[in-house]
Amino acid sequence: MIIAFPLPASAHRPDVEVAAQLRAAGFVRAQLDGVVARLETPDAEQRVREAQEVLVVVDRLPASDANRGRLADAVATAFNEGEGVAVALDNGDRRRFSAHPTCSNCGTAAPALSPILFSFNNPRGACPACNGFGAVLEYDESLIVPHPGKSLAQGALAPWTKPRYEGRRRIVRETARAKGIPFDTPWADLTKKARHFLLNGASGRFLGMLPFLQRLEAKRYKQYTRVFLRQYQLAKTCPACGGARLKPEALAVRVGERTIADVAALTAGALRDWIAALQLTPFQRAVAVHILAELAARVSFVNDVGLGYLTLDRLTRTLSGGEAQRIALSNALGSRLVDTLYVLDEPTIGLHPADTGRLLGLLRRLADGGNTVVVAGTLTGQYLSGEKRIGVPSARRPARRWLEVRGARLHNLQGVDTRIPLGTLTAVTGVSGSGKSTLVHDVLFRQLESRLTGTHGAKQHLGEPVGQVEALVGWEAISDVVLVDQAPIGRTPRSNPITYIKAFDELRALFAAEPLARARAYPPSTFSFNVAGGRCEACEGAGHVLIDMVFLANVFVPCEVCAGKRFKEDVLEVKLGGSSIHDVLEWTVDRALARFHRQPRLARALWHLQQVGLGYLRLGQPATTLSGGEAQRLKIARELALAGGKSRAGRKLYILDEPTTGLHLDDVRTLCRVLDRLVDAGHSVLVIEHHLDVVKRADWVIELGPGAGDAGGRVVAQGTPEDIARNADSPTGRYLRDIA
Repeated sequence: MIIAFPLPASAHRPDVEVAAQLRAAGFVRAQLDGVVARLETPDAEQRVREAQEVLVVVDRLPASDANRGRLADAVATAFNEGEGVAVALDNGDRRRFSAHPTCSNCGTAAPALSPILFSFNNPRGACPACNGFGAVLEYDESLIVPHPGKSLAQGALAPWTKPRYEGRRRIVRETARAKGIPFDTPWADLTKKARHFLLNGASGRFLGMLPFLQRLEAKRYKQYTRVFLRQYQLAKTCPACGGARLKPEALAVRVGERTIADVAALTAGALRDWIAALQLTPFQRAVAVHILAELAARVSFVNDVGLGYLTLDRLTRTLSGGEAQRIALSNALGSRLVDTLYVLDEPTIGLHPADTGRLLGLLRRLADGGNTVVVAGTLTGQYLSGEKRIGVPSARRPARRWLEVRGARLHNLQGVDTRIPLGTLTAVTGVSGSGKSTLVHDVLFRQLESRLTGTHGAKQHLGEPVGQVEALVGWEAISDVVLVDQAPIGRTPRSNPITYIKAFDELRALFAAEPLARARAYPPSTFSFNVAGGRCEACEGAGHVLIDMVFLANVFVPCEVCAGKRFKEDVLEVKLGGSSIHDVLEWTVDRALARFHRQPRLARALWHLQQVGLGYLRLGQPATTLSGGEAQRLKIARELALAGGKSRAGRKLYILDEPTTGLHLDDVRTLCRVLDRLVDAGHSVLVIEHHLDVVKRADWVIELGPGAGDAGGRVVAQGTPEDIARNADSPTGRYLRDIA
């Protein structure tokens, strides 16, 4: 047996006599391209340099127990001299050994395997090209030229329409004239060569749009530059990792012929089957037995809560509220805690009635496991007893026009065709995971937004999927599309209901009209906590100051100067009916409406808040304390305040995602009246909703299903609620028959 080591690449240098160095180190033989040669021969240096492979022989010895010590010394020497690589040659059999994890085929070294290597949240595992996001930002022509029908003279190149780039526009004009590029021809009609030059070329003082934007990257430390550049970038799949988010070293590891990215792309249901069918050697199974048992249990809980259709790599921000809550519920089940109090806030959010039974069974399992379960719901006695109920309208509104979606494709939607009547209230329903949000949010809303505004939505900028359609017919009848979701209305305590509905200006004007305010020459801005003048400068009108706890969560404490009242003492001396501006901001909407009913514009704005069931909110209540349902209804109130008339300019499509979230049945009845008012004003309303009292009041119902994930993504039924109730194939129809 021969023990050898490959000559390290660092030894191949033209200024080094390799053979002489090897002889000086005590080595006398080397295998050059498979032929053993002595290193003391005159031509040894030349032969070593010309050889494609050089294996330096450390020792030759019979493989026997008597030579175990000598063999160990030879292997240690080979590892040391070969930079961790040794080769054993025995009668034509060749084996390569490495002191580090190494590919046996190509020799590529891999880091030591540890769980952190498979985490895209850690630099040791994250793809270096995208930092573990799975997507990279690239400049996109559709954002740089949002309106191809415009000419260069009309500002086809959007980045250079900003006032600060007047000089750039002048250079473009001069360059276009010199190059023979028509300045008044629409961008779409320019030759491919001309468009390529304007985007990528350079000539004299002219620098193409993409090189110009890339040069600005050097100034990304400026906030303006970052915001400016971000407008023209789209997140696209990382070319290095293909969206897997991990380093090649992590993706080189396979279990059952699958990488961790392959496994993460499986649905929870498919993963359960894969774990059960995994073929392992006895040794591998002994090592992994506890890991597999825990993994199988956790995947089983995800399937038990009805989320078997979700892939494990699904972004959490794309989950509906109900899905997110059930993921948390599956985590609670998986923890196997006992003697624990579980408090669930409306766990039926986002659930079709067909899914509610499964949820109740899971809650029973938690209770049977020795835990206490408290559920916050919105059903109360009068509705449970039938004394009160939400009625069905006497007649359905006819469609004014139709909006047709043909061939919608994304996720589990495979060529879905449907149509939406305009000028009506339409409900999209179906079991959880059937594709409702995909159809309404990612397909319809994004496609309408692109057509109506000529730009891509912010979601697409974040790399979230945008569905495709073969055709969208009838969208010209819509002036705007408005998504009323449950996202917060503001990220700071400065945002509040009265500022959001644009009523604070009216309130400040009333205070500025008071005699004391006029005597002191206070303008309306004095009564604003957002600008200097009347606000407390110690807290800048916030009413509190932020204490940075460094390694702990930041803490807000009341301002010591104004005691949380936001304004200076002299400003608080101005009274409106005996109340200061601070006092009024502490009033509820109901109280303020009773006090200001003689102020038409202010009263009208407050009335809209009351009509959506928010009469209990304080006027100055920080937006950060509002629930998702409250934020959504606040947006509806503002839209109601803006909606008016039935002109072409005012015909909007409002899209609402489960607006009944957090509502008592009395509030649901109020919401139904509010939605009716939007429709009566000439607009169209499309709601994703499971609440049967809303579904039964809709003019048109579109049901997706019949199941979740791959078992859904099809239109099961569409028509009036009466049509759905008569449809034997409709899961929703079965429940509608019981309450309609």
